[in-house]
Amino acid sequence: MAKFFYFSVLFSLIQIHARPLYVSADYGNDNNDGSKPTNAFKTLQAAADKTRPGDTVWVDYGIYQSKAKEILRIKNSGTDKKWIVYKSISEDRPIIKIQFDAAILIDGASYISIEGFEIKQDDEWYDKMFLGADPDFKTSTGNGITSQRVSHKSKICHHIKIQDNLIHSCPGSGIFFQHADYLTIQFNQIYENGELNLTNNSGIRIQHLVEFDQNEGVHILINGNTIHHQRRKSRLEEEIADCDKTYSGSGISVRDNRYATIDASSKGYLQPIQISNNVIHNNSGIGIDVIETDHLKIIHNTCFRNNRNIFVKCGELYIRNSTNGVVANNIFYANQDKRASQINNFERFFISHNLYFNSLQFTRGEVDLVTDPMFVKANNFESLVDFQLKSKSPAIDAGNKLYTTAYDHAGSVRIHGSQVDIGAYEYIGSKPHPRNYKPAHVDDKTIKLFWQAGYSETTDQILISNHKNRNFSARLFRGNGVFIQQVIEDENSYGGIEFDVSDFPEGWYFVVAYNQIDYFVQRFYVK
Repeated sequence: MAKFFYFSVLFSLIQIHARPLYVSADYGNDNNDGSKPTNAFKTLQAAADKTRPGDTVWVDYGIYQSKAKEILRIKNSGTDKKWIVYKSISEDRPIIKIQFDAAILIDGASYISIEGFEIKQDDEWYDKMFLGADPDFKTSTGNGITSQRVSHKSKICHHIKIQDNLIHSCPGSGIFFQHADYLTIQFNQIYENGELNLTNNSGIRIQHLVEFDQNEGVHILINGNTIHHQRRKSRLEEEIADCDKTYSGSGISVRDNRYATIDASSKGYLQPIQISNNVIHNNSGIGIDVIETDHLKIIHNTCFRNNRNIFVKCGELYIRNSTNGVVANNIFYANQDKRASQINNFERFFISHNLYFNSLQFTRGEVDLVTDPMFVKANNFESLVDFQLKSKSPAIDAGNKLYTTAYDHAGSVRIHGSQVDIGAYEYIGSKPHPRNYKPAHVDDKTIKLFWQAGYSETTDQILISNHKNRNFSARLFRGNGVFIQQVIEDENSYGGIEFDVSDFPEGWYFVVAYNQIDYFVQRFYVK
């Protein structure tokens, strides 16, 4: 009876405004209306052309190919309250195979979310198309997900989420955005891209950003991604030894955002950029590469043995010409005889609480640790890596909690001890969990939305969050179902919602947290 009551309350709260559209490569037909699985479209483009604000395009498992330059060109926009979502309908990811310019091109569209796809090159097509061509430079394009370069500020794409995708073996960069603002790129697995493109082959490449507005808060978030083995098999540009001239093989590259590229009279990009909780390892070039970009926060990343090309000696982190930045709580484990970090020509930068290993060449900060971070498993056997911390790691509780995030790379809550840990993972091994704590679980193949909730007797608060940092709503009820208070789609809810219960009488309470995709119900006894 109690369960029925909870779910009755839940479904009375949630009003479904979204219109579903269905796509199936195997069973669909573009003459259908896409309104239900048995009447699905066959191609992604057919569905995209029919979208309107609030729609969710549910994509069935299958192989999606096209002779067009892009398999999916997104031109229809959502709104700030009604995003358009492209999402896998099951745990088996739809596979988009690149043949020409890109798998997905966002062409001036905004309020778009892309979730749960696998993107890769069409090996058979490339072998036939470029038979006898230079094996290291068959194309100058071939990006996984990218944006259109535009001629006017009004045409830029903005408010874009790229999350939970598997992007690998693309001819060019995994994700490449220019002339854009408000980007959230998180929880993607990006690897082995760029082998067929000599000049465009970063895991994530961001350049020529354009401000949509000057509202406060982080505009560009690159968080929780795993990026490895960028262009490891092919040669790099001849000038790769000059760190300023090329970003080849980089894990994350953010460059050339200081100066306007659309209107020469306008200013460059001045909005906050956060690179956090990423695991970046075994790439041919630099781990994190930043040039001519300001207002950066680089926190809680783990960079391991990048610079794998013999000519690349720039460091796990390379920054030049940047102001107003933070580099804190990162692990930089250098490749043999290479630099750990290199930060040149910077102003108003806070550099502190970073851990360096395998190199004494790094830009000094206020508090530096030079020691083995003691990963669970990370060595020269590259298929065996686990960058979580062992129980005696010096990185545990060694960070600065002024520059941290709500969750770590795996979705676990930060600060389990007196301080935060350094690196992408927070150690939660043998430490006691608070009462009613529900650990986040991440399946590497099919990352879903997982909720966390807890009641703190110390602070008399009920805390609710989800590991994807998605905005959501929450309502608090007494045990008998009487409504108490609510928070509805607050713009800061991605960081969690708190209910103060310090003045409430002892007894049972429950919360309902929800958004348009998922929901969560949890009961607590408040003393």
